[in-house]
Amino acid sequence: MTCRHWGVRRKFLSYLEGTLEADQVRAVEARLAGCAACREAFARLKDGHELAGRLARIERENAAAGRGFEAAPLFKPAMIEAGQGSRARRLRDGRRMRWSLIISHPRTIWVLAAIVIAQAALVTVWKRDVIFGKAASPVASISGIDINRFRNLNIAEMPLNSHPHVATEGYVRNVWMDAEEKTLHFKLSESPAGDSAFVVCEILSPDRISAPRAGSRVKVYGVARYDGQAGRQWQEVNPVLDIAVLKR
Repeated sequence: MTCRHWGVRRKFLSYLEGTLEADQVRAVEARLAGCAACREAFARLKDGHELAGRLARIERENAAAGRGFEAAPLFKPAMIEAGQGSRARRLRDGRRMRWSLIISHPRTIWVLAAIVIAQAALVTVWKRDVIFGKAASPVASISGIDINRFRNLNIAEMPLNSHPHVATEGYVRNVWMDAEEKTLHFKLSESPAGDSAFVVCEILSPDRISAPRAGSRVKVYGVARYDGQAGRQWQEVNPVLDIAVLKR
């Protein structure tokens, strides 16, 4: 299925970087909740954004250790003193060589290889009917969403997660409504006492997804996020796309 909401999609990168206004954040999240094509595009963009961050981190680590990218001089001093070539050309050549070193670095090759293998595995699972020339088995789903596309995680594993769609379960604590944003929130904890690892879940459409009862054990399906605002700094499932009640 295709989607023509390019205006919202152009805001995905700003959404990942946390630079959108509150109303724009709500528009993006509403789009992700209601459009499978947008969720796929967002997942691909998030993977690329995280890869760029890892490459930059690798570069800083090697520069700090005095090896890798910064160890080899890009030009001979005699060439610079003679003024051969323009400054713009030297900078362009330097950037080209710099990225060449980044791409050829063993750790970078390992990261890229891991991403290629993971994507190949996903394509094999999603498109096996085309690859093997036979019909795929029925897709497990609840409320119209494909639950096979959600990574199952314990709540304590959420800070290490890089997958956009997750499923996690726990005990419902502290259900509350945001009167200004008209969104429903609840705290999902690993223990019924609420004194263990937790994640904050946000329901964008309370009229479509009912609030779970406090004290019940549920499994939540949605988009993984981290809220870095002052006074929060917690993992989120936002928006929640579906809830399965495990124990009332």
